[in-house]
Amino acid sequence: MYRPGVPGADLLVIKPSGVIYPHLTPDAMVVCDLHGRVVDGRHAPSSDTAAHAYVYRHMPEVGGMVHPPRRLEHALNVRANAQGIDICSTTEMNVTQAAGE
Repeated sequence: MYRPGVPGADLLVIKPSGVIYPHLTPDAMVVCDLHGRVVDGRHAPSSDTAAHAYVYRHMPEVGGMVHPPRRLEHALNVRANAQGIDICSTTEMNVTQAAGE
């Protein structure tokens, strides 16, 4: 199973909580297992970690997730669809249910 940034492992890489984008470096990223537990990293993972882990556990065909600003979401969807990339909006997902699985 492929996970973003960790080929061949059931792990995911996610932005750390509280680190602003200008200070974001590869070393700042957090590696978690598919239950959201930190495997490597010096920061706490994003508050979205449970939702990402849920999607990766239950949808192995998903190769990555992005969170565009709402004003750009439609444009991203149009562009991705034009290139044959399937898009699924997590705004439709019940994150509380996913986190509590």
